[in-house]
Amino acid sequence: MKIFSRTLRLLLLLGIVSFILHHSAVACPYCFGTSAAESSMTDGLKMAMATLVGVTGTVLVTFAYFFLRLMRKSNRAVESSGHRGNFE
Repeated sequence: MKIFSRTLRLLLLLGIVSFILHHSAVACPYCFGTSAAESSMTDGLKMAMATLVGVTGTVLVTFAYFFLRLMRKSNRAVESSGHRGNFE
């Protein structure tokens, strides 16, 4: 629960900062001011951005899944052994 509240606070802070600094989040020069049907370069750039976001998102989700799986396996191993981690 502590991690969830920290994550929520971080997301709230990022949302506030992005709201305050919205002027720096304008479109790139290739996309700014062009219509969707104007050029094939704009379409290609949109597809390139979607591909990059998709690949990056896939890698990040895979890493998160891997570490959650390791955490679950570790918890199961500790529970099955009966060891509580105390050094006495």
